[in-house]
Amino acid sequence: MNVGTARNQYLPPHGGNRNRAANIPETIRQFNKSIDPSNSEVNRVYPTSSDHYLNGLGLVTKYYYNIIDWSPKNFIAVALLEKVFIINVATTGADLFKDFNSNTYVVTSLKFSKDGALLAVGFENGFMHIFTVDTKQLVRKFNAEVRGIGSVAWTSGGLLSYGNCNGRIQTHDTRQHVSLLSETRHHGNKVCALNWVCNDKYLVSGSSDYIVNVYSKDTIIRQDPVCFYLLFIAVTFI
Repeated sequence: MNVGTARNQYLPPHGGNRNRAANIPETIRQFNKSIDPSNSEVNRVYPTSSDHYLNGLGLVTKYYYNIIDWSPKNFIAVALLEKVFIINVATTGADLFKDFNSNTYVVTSLKFSKDGALLAVGFENGFMHIFTVDTKQLVRKFNAEVRGIGSVAWTSGGLLSYGNCNGRIQTHDTRQHVSLLSETRHHGNKVCALNWVCNDKYLVSGSSDYIVNVYSKDTIIRQDPVCFYLLFIAVTFI
């Protein structure tokens, strides 16, 4: 991800107090420093060829969908249109996890929980399903009421955040019956990337509106970012 420029003042794209300044927390400053290539002490070596090759017929090519994810238990989830497959990296065996053909909606996002026990599946119609990986049992279902969930992020404590094509981000506590904690609307376009970072202290969101927002876990309930970054390119990966 190439960062074009960064600022420490949040300017809401859809109104609000545009004069409110927010200081970047020290943790975020350290993160900024860590991603600066000039500060790198280790030269990374990238492979020039793949270890395995998988034929993914039906792989959706829209850049703002996140339809591949790698589990901490060494499984890879891949969505091919309305089907989700699980690949065992150790054996390279691929099994059909779920076929959602009856729903006739394309899978647009996948994300394993941080312990690898659950898999969140987002759909083109705005629904979010959560399954147990071992038993394939549906344990929760959410409806974002808008189409296209393109990005998903978990905390280790059971919070689930997901963003859609209208720039909204919902955060749910999956352990609670009434789960919705917040809904933010600080992006003017598709939310392409979400990630909980720094030991789940901050939620980072990226969008095709060229803005990256940073929320702290404390302020996510109040729905205000602690800082933002303005980029020269759309954010498709964090």
